[in-house]
Amino acid sequence: GTVQVELLRSQYRVPERSMELEMRVRNRSGEAIRIGEYATANLRFVNPETGLPAPDPNAEGPIAREGLRVVSKDPIQPGETRKVRVVAADALWETEKLEGLFRDADSRSGGLLFLYGATGKRYIASISSAVIPRFD
Repeated sequence: GTVQVELLRSQYRVPERSMELEMRVRNRSGEAIRIGEYATANLRFVNPETGLPAPDPNAEGPIAREGLRVVSKDPIQPGETRKVRVVAADALWETEKLEGLFRDADSRSGGLLFLYGATGKRYIASISSAVIPRFD
């Protein structure tokens, strides 16, 4: 694809109700891109720093409108490959009863990562990996 994402590590921090994702993103598009959203199960985590319009309040499924934090704020430039750490944190993990999935040592998680170019073009990458639970 135009944007390739390899998920290197997933870790669910139980006390913080947050999923930390470390990934390698390769931007083969002709524009700089930013990570805008992560969707897993029936949850959507949105990065408010992308400047995109707020999600439709009538959209189906729970949305953490400010639940996605990208540690590296700089856009990924065309031709660049970069390691990126993303944190999807919200009480929705617990209220939607998904945190129990990560209490087992052999759990796996998957989802869709939505990346956006400066022109508003959306790139979608499917990611999955084993999830390591952390209780500290």
